[in-house]
Amino acid sequence: MLLASHTFFPNPGTDPNRPAYDIDRMAHSYRLLHPFNHPLKKLDRSVLFTSFNVGASGTNGSWTPLLLHNLPNSTTAETPIVDAVVSSGAMPGMFGSWKGNVDGAFAHHDPTLAAIAVAVGNGINLTDITAICIGTGFMPNSIASDTSNWGANQWVNGDDKTKHTIPPLYINAKPSPLQYMAINGTSTSLVPELCAQLLGSRYVYLNPTLPKYIPENANPVNFPGDIDLLEAAAAGCDLTAAQQLVSQYWN
Repeated sequence: MLLASHTFFPNPGTDPNRPAYDIDRMAHSYRLLHPFNHPLKKLDRSVLFTSFNVGASGTNGSWTPLLLHNLPNSTTAETPIVDAVVSSGAMPGMFGSWKGNVDGAFAHHDPTLAAIAVAVGNGINLTDITAICIGTGFMPNSIASDTSNWGANQWVNGDDKTKHTIPPLYINAKPSPLQYMAINGTSTSLVPELCAQLLGSRYVYLNPTLPKYIPENANPVNFPGDIDLLEAAAAGCDLTAAQQLVSQYWN
C-alpha cells in the first residue's frame, strides 16, 4: 500500500459504526501508482485478484465471490486495475466496501487454488503449472474453552477464556470465534495441502509461524516492534525449496 504507514495507519477512527480508515484515500494512493488505470485485459502479465461482492452492485441482488482476472475467457477482464486492487483489499471494519466489493479473504485468503483452477480451465496442463505461495505469516489460534455446550452467543462472542486466545478479527470489534473460523479456518492448512496434492513437488508454500497476533494496521507508532518482528520472520524463512523450484522450472 502506497499510503505512508507513519501518517495513515496510526490514526484509525474509533467509532465501530464507521470504517476505521477512508477507502477513498486508499484508492487515490493506487491511482498514483496506476495513473492510466488500465483494465486488467491490457496488462502485460496474467493476474488474478479475489474479492467478494455483497450484493449492492450485483445484477441479481445476491452476494457472490469474485475472481477478477485477465486470463482467456475472463468475464472480469474489463475491470480497471485500481478497482481490482481496492476491491481485493477492502477489509470490512478497516475500510468500507468498494463498488459493493469487500476483501478477497471472503472468497478465500489464499487464491492459489483458484488460480490453478482458472489456468486449467483455460487449457493449461496441470503438469505445466508450478507455484510458490508467499503468505503473510501464520498466527496460530485455538479455542481454550470446552465448546461442547456452547450456544450461539458463545460461538459469536466467545467467553472469557476465548478472548485471551482469539484476537479481534476487525478493528474496533470484539473477538468472535465463529467469524475467525469462517474466514481463517481453511487458510490454516487446507488450501496448501490441496495445492500440494495437485502439483506435488511443483508447489512450495512459504509462510513462517509468527509468535503472536499482529493486526492488519500494525505500524511503528501504535504497535512498536511488530514491523521488526515481521521483517525478522521473513528474513529467517527457509527459501531453499523455493530456490530449487525456480532453478528447476524457471531457469
